Amino acid sequence: MNKLKNNNGFTQTDIIVSIAILFLFVGLVATLFINSYNASTESKRNAEATAYLTQIFESIDLINYDELDSEEKGIVKKIDELNKPEEIGEKKKISATYVENGNPKEQLSTPYKVEVEITNYNQTEGNTEKEDLVKIITITIKYNVNNKEQKISSKRLKTKEIAYIDNLEIAPIYYNGMIPLVYDNLQQQTTIYASNWFNYQDQKVAQITLKDNLSYENENSGKISNLGSVFVYIPRFAYNIEESGNVNIKLLNTDNTCKDGSSTTIYNEEDNIDNSKYYIPSCFSQNGIQIEGMWLGKYLSKKNLDGNNANVQISVVPEGENENYWTDLTEEQKQERADYIIDENSNYGIKQNANAKVADDSINNMIEKLKGTDYDFIYSAIEEKENAQEGAFRIFIY
Repeated sequence: MNKLKNNNGFTQTDIIVSIAILFLFVGLVATLFINSYNASTESKRNAEATAYLTQIFESIDLINYDELDSEEKGIVKKIDELNKPEEIGEKKKISATYVENGNPKEQLSTPYKVEVEITNYNQTEGNTEKEDLVKIITITIKYNVNNKEQKISSKRLKTKEIAYIDNLEIAPIYYNGMIPLVYDNLQQQTTIYASNWFNYQDQKVAQITLKDNLSYENENSGKISNLGSVFVYIPRFAYNIEESGNVNIKLLNTDNTCKDGSSTTIYNEEDNIDNSKYYIPSCFSQNGIQIEGMWLGKYLSKKNLDGNNANVQISVVPEGENENYWTDLTEEQKQERADYIIDENSNYGIKQNANAKVADDSINNMIEKLKGTDYDFIYSAIEEKENAQEGAFRIFIY
């Protein structure tokens, strides 16, 4: 009769083999999990970086070609604000590095780092004789995955836009920092390339706002909740006064040729008006320079106390608050406030060399010439005429 086999449990060898198999299985599962996690993380980071890249190019599309160089550091500032923290203490996911000559100006340790390079096409090899019409924009986003730096990069061309010119060939003088407004909705920002911000043939006058006191309901959509200083564009013109008192207007180029193509001779203003002649208002000559037009304050200048500086705000004042008008300044003090409007360090936002002056009688007389004519819509756009508040003054930019 066969003896039963002795079974005293697992042997040491059995346990070692079992543990080895278990470790192999755990290691395999852990490896698969880590690889899956790394792949998922890399895919997620790449998707986020790609989304940021798209947002950056979209923000650049909103910047005018001629402003792109001066706004280069501003671009990366906007980039840094693309993902604002929802709560205090939450880290931003993106930051910007301005690149100059290929070298980052800052080293930032946030999860995403952006580098922006802008190169004029006519500065590249073999293209130096060409006009400045195209810029090459290179965006690089760097990020770390598993302690390894990853990056995505893309290039795009930015072509120079052509500012809108209406059917009367009027193209308002534009300085960087001015914000064009939609003609029939001054609470809506637009661009100088849009056809909805003026058309003098259709009696739609060009108007802009500056950045002082400017605030938005929604900056991305350009909806304005509070306007800054507002100006109206008056193009160069000549006038003829008939014996009946009716006034005729002809729009002019800077060489005093008529925009309507007529060969009318244009004369400088004189004391004795000849009813057969067309005269150009003297205010269209400033410091010996013939100007094609001017931006005239839509409103009289008001007090705007900004820190220790008493500046001007060219906007409407609530009824009954006339004490806000500047009425007690010397001519020199008035001009100081006009000069501050075009100071690039002020809060008005103009970033080009412009000129600003206090309107004198020649400006007031010029405005009156438009009254009751085919261009009365320009006169009507100028609110608070000089008799609205004794001692108040108006500012114009050219």
